[in-house]
Amino acid sequence: MNAERRKELIAVYRDGLLEDTLPFWLPRCVDEEHGGFMIARDRDGGLLDTDKGMWQQCRFTWLLATLYNTVEPREEWLVAARHGIEFIEKHGFDGDGRMWFHVTREGAPIRKRRYFFTETFGAIAFAGCAKATGRWRTRRGNFMLWRKMDLRIRRMQNSRTRGRAKGWARR
Repeated sequence: MNAERRKELIAVYRDGLLEDTLPFWLPRCVDEEHGGFMIARDRDGGLLDTDKGMWQQCRFTWLLATLYNTVEPREEWLVAARHGIEFIEKHGFDGDGRMWFHVTREGAPIRKRRYFFTETFGAIAFAGCAKATGRWRTRRGNFMLWRKMDLRIRRMQNSRTRGRAKGWARR
């Protein structure tokens, strides 16, 4: 791909994101009543479900903070990212420090997964918001998630290593 084509594609994707995709979601998905975002929508923007996937809350928060940090510092993106991170901080974590996978509109827990899928999106959401806001609490939340993921990865690696040493085949 030559430089001219790359430039054309950058413009297409940037315009698609900034002029088409984001205007569909903002302010439509912002849940002013309970916090976070209501993302389960049909193609016309109609609400399909009020439950919230916590990983989606994290990913959308990360997107908004990243746009603020890298594209341009639009106040609406920062306000929405803060709105998301506040919901995540308030409703995203169980007492064991792991994140819920699925919560009600109000933030009550529905389901938690045994793997750390949600935590990976939580970590990038906290990192993006920490960079955008400079908030210590947000940086601390990001560090806590990375530390928990690191410990779980090490435990998995250790258990796999011990299993192979005993002659267990990896299936």
